[in-house]
Amino acid sequence: MAGLDSTTHDLLALGEEQSTLGLKLQAKLDIAKVDIIAQTRIIKIVQSYDLGHRASLTTMSLDRPVTPDPYPLLPAAATFSVTSSDVTDGQPLKDDQVNKHGDSSPQLSWSGAPEGTKSYVVTCFDPDAPIVSGFWHWVVVDIPADVTELAAGAGASDASLPGGAFHVRHDGGGYNFMGAAPPEGDQVHRYYFVVHAVGEESLGVDANVSPAVVGMNLAFKTLGRAIIHGTYQH
Repeated sequence: MAGLDSTTHDLLALGEEQSTLGLKLQAKLDIAKVDIIAQTRIIKIVQSYDLGHRASLTTMSLDRPVTPDPYPLLPAAATFSVTSSDVTDGQPLKDDQVNKHGDSSPQLSWSGAPEGTKSYVVTCFDPDAPIVSGFWHWVVVDIPADVTELAAGAGASDASLPGGAFHVRHDGGGYNFMGAAPPEGDQVHRYYFVVHAVGEESLGVDANVSPAVVGMNLAFKTLGRAIIHGTYQH
């Protein structure tokens, strides 16, 4: 470096400096090419992970034990009768009660509720959904005590319910009846339609609570239950 004017040195490009000093010229580093190589490797790694992740999702099995009937596990309550022209106990549901075909709530009639019944709650619950909490398809609260039937399709909206009854949002997010919608190829799912006889005129909840909150209130206010269930499998 001795004898080389500092100003000239500062202005010399790398290759020129090497030549001036009598050094062998070095190949210039092509930054753009390095970037392309690095990016290509990153893309290949991401694509490999993505394909592996998708494969793990598509091959994941839903095989599991059958969930017990949940209602015998609840605090004991009197039983009474419920019948339906749409649901045959223990048999497959009609297409009308399936999510992709109709979303129409079934006709339900009940009788023999315990003395002291002041209102009813009607629910539809699938304990076989592949999640811890099961899946609530229908929750109707504060049905007056003098009502003993819901017509087919009554779960379309609050407008089609009797008296001051109203829907609580089901697990699909709507304020209505949501039909059966199990995962394709999954085990047989059961849909429990339950009429709960309540000892108070109002359960004391509003439409924005979760079905779990309705269930907690029912645990302390239920006098009896009438149960019928259908099944569905894709």
